[in-house]
Amino acid sequence: ESHTGDTPKECHLVIEGGEIAGRVTSVAFSPNVGRWIGLAFVRPDMTEVGRPLQIRLSDKRIVAAEVCATPFFDPKDERQKEAFIVASVSAAAAASAAPSPASKEVAL
Repeated sequence: ESHTGDTPKECHLVIEGGEIAGRVTSVAFSPNVGRWIGLAFVRPDMTEVGRPLQIRLSDKRIVAAEVCATPFFDPKDERQKEAFIVASVSAAAAASAAPSPASKEVAL
């Protein structure tokens, strides 16, 4: 689901039933996920994946968030390996097409 509105910041509060139920601890844009992601400390009963959350911004407006599964990252480095394979093939193709023997290998 795509959420709209301002992005919460560290220390913004998670609100449940008009009461403070947690606090945002970190927020960053993830190019791998293609959206803003963050972490928050919340009560244990609020941790079910898919559960909607309300976060109060500094100006008292409320924005929607949703509990999602972790990890956000690629624990097996599959994206990195895929990028390395593609880069290696591209580098090999470029080296074979290059007229000069003075090509350099680059690390990605």
